[in-house]
Parts: sequence; structure tokens; C-alpha cells
Amino acid sequence: MKAHLYNPAIWYYSDDTPPSYPLMSLPILSALFNRAGINTMVYDMEAMHLFPVDAFKPYPDIIGITCMTVNRIGVFNLIKHLRKDGFTGRIICGGIYATLNPQEVLGWGADLVVTGECEGNIVELVKSGTTGIHAGQPMDIDLIPSPDWLDHLPNITMYHGNMNIIGEMPGIAMWSRGCPYKCIFCENILFNGQPTRYRSPDLIRDDMLKLRSFGISNVFLYDDELVGTKQPEGWMDAIADRIGGMNFRMIAQGRCSSKHITDDLMRAVKRAGVHTIFWGVESLSPNVLKAIKKGITIEDVYHTLEVSKRAGIKNGLYMQIGQYKEGPDEARETAGHLRRLCWCVDYMNVFVTGVMPGTELERIAKREEWYVPLPNGYRSMKHSQKQGTPWLTRGEIRKWMREYKRTCNTPRLWNRNERIERIPVTA
Repeated sequence: MKAHLYNPAIWYYSDDTPPSYPLMSLPILSALFNRAGINTMVYDMEAMHLFPVDAFKPYPDIIGITCMTVNRIGVFNLIKHLRKDGFTGRIICGGIYATLNPQEVLGWGADLVVTGECEGNIVELVKSGTTGIHAGQPMDIDLIPSPDWLDHLPNITMYHGNMNIIGEMPGIAMWSRGCPYKCIFCENILFNGQPTRYRSPDLIRDDMLKLRSFGISNVFLYDDELVGTKQPEGWMDAIADRIGGMNFRMIAQGRCSSKHITDDLMRAVKRAGVHTIFWGVESLSPNVLKAIKKGITIEDVYHTLEVSKRAGIKNGLYMQIGQYKEGPDEARETAGHLRRLCWCVDYMNVFVTGVMPGTELERIAKREEWYVPLPNGYRSMKHSQKQGTPWLTRGEIRKWMREYKRTCNTPRLWNRNERIERIPVTA
């Protein structure tokens, strides 16, 4: 049995396609399939700038497609091309959009839609010939294999990422899964609200050694929250002991916490090779943080940034403008705190809040009758809420976006696509 796994492209119908990082999900599935005797190749059509008609021949027995909201048109077009071109094998789809809209994806021509996490039963579903809609099952995080970077096009060394912080040729790794919080704007419906599962330090060492074997030292850690939640005792120290001498230069994501962010923890994070942590702050207005169910306080932010800076780690901030119930007073409050925090902020990215499918924010916006769907092919939050919100006009959103950036005067993060910094709005 042979299989091809595809990440369909959006570049041909979107004007916003900055260089990306390697995929994690499909190479992991490839490793599972190959281990089970299913000869598998991964094709990242977005990274390769391929049209749906460029699907690789000869066709295999099974084609798997990752179906996200951002690439749903690419998925639709790829399935239609495959069927028109005579592919009679099974087409299997999974991912966030497929999880939210399984019947729609079946209607496009897929044979099987697997919802949620699927590593626990995907091989069984493939081999048994199951069709229709089927719930996936999670797998113990220590049983999930390392991504199969060998049977992958393009090669992992051909990616360039979209950040200028750690340099070219970035790799990607995941040391944990899950986030116990439920921010109303978060579209990660597969993993948010779940207890965090932590991969064992020995397996993390093996994963990082594989990246090293490709000559990769710049790595983006794709954990929902690498730090800021309760970790197993000694977990980060054990990782640092195992990979600290490999001289990695890594970017991670974290959650601000007065309780869980300590000097000892952040020194271990630094020793492991983490160069920068991007903290999902979003707003520095207590009213907004409460409205979006962020689960952090202003005190958490001040504490976290100071402790991180003391450990020698650079701080990046993810900020948003246009949040639920965020008006001019709340934006002004955020700008004031940013002025006081600018001494310990190295990078900052400001997004316009997106109303993402499947989120609580989408349900609220529809109920309150201010919902506007995202355009096809969106890549970043800059495309959403350009019409304004009930609390901020389009001109105010643009004004406060500029003010946040000017306040910290931080270097531009998205150096490879300047358009991402501009929101074309009418004042």
C-alpha cells in the first residue's frame, strides 16, 4: 500500500503568503504510516508553489490531505482535480476545518474525514478501508514518532521561515501538546482546554538530534505554551542537560505567570538553547483580559518579562488590537503599560483580532450580530475586522496598532513580507 500526504497551496488564490516553517502533522503521520508498512511521501504544495493540477504521479492507493481554514479552497480544488484526473483511490482529510465541517468536506469528494487528533487510530482507519466521518483518537505523546523528514518534499533544509530572529533554514519541534486555557479568540480547537502533555526528555533529545543531522540549529518550538503552566518536576532541567551542548538557537511560545515562571525555570530554558520567547499577552487592559478569558493578569506580565530578561532570554510580545469589548480607553491603558515595559521587550508583533471559525468569539459575534466572515485565503489576522468592531472604528484600529509599535520601538519581525505590517483601511 502506498500513500501521498498533501498540504494544499493557498499562494495561487491569496495575496499574503510569507515563507513558512516545515509542517509537523504530515511528517508525523508519514512516520506512523511507514512504520506500519504503508509507503508514504509528504508533499508541501504551499512551500513548493504547486497548483492542484501538479499532484504527483503515479497516484498511490491513498491520498491524505490536511484541511485547515486557511487552505480550504486549495483542498477543494485538489480533490476536484484528483477525481477529474481519474484518481479512484481513497481520499482522507483531517485538520481543523475538516473537524468543524466534516460533512462539507465529504461533499467535496473525500471518502473519509477524521476529526480531532488522529495518531491513535489513523493507521487502523486507513488499513480497514473505513469511510465517512470518524473521530480520531489521541496517542500517548511519548508514543508519537519523530517527524519523518526524509520522505518529505521539499526537504526540511529548504524552508526559510518568516522571522528574522534565529536566521535561515529553521527546523520545527514540539515538546508538549495542549493548553489548559480557553481564550475566546483561539482557533486551536484541537488542543486548547486540554491538560498539557509533556514529551520525555530522552525522546526530545532524539528529536533534536535528528534535526541536527540535517545541519539545522535554528528551531521554532511549536508548543502551545512551552512555559507558563505547571511542568513535571525537573522536566526543563532534564532537557537542558541533554541538549544544552548542541548549541541550538530556538524560539518558543509562552504564557505569562507569576506562579509558574521562576528564575530557576528560565535559566534552564536558556541553558537548553532558547533564544527568544514570544509571550501571548494580547492586551494590557484588565477588562479586556477578563472579557477574552485570557487567564493572566497585568502582574503576571510584568513578573514574567522581568524574570525572562534576567535569565538572558529575549522577550517578544504578541499583541492584538480589536479585541472583544476593547475600546479607546482600554487601548490607551495597554499603550501606557507598554511604555513602562519597553525596557524588557525585544520584539513585538501587533495583530488585528481575527474572528476565527469554531471559536467562542465567532459564536459571540454571530449572537451579537457583528460577525463578518474571513476572506478566502487569509494568512494572518490583518485581514479580519478591517471594517472595525462595535468598540473601535477601522481608523482607531489602525491608530492604536501604530501606537503600540511606536511605544516599544521594536525591530520589525515580519521582515520577509512588509505587507503584513500594514492594514489598508479608511480612516
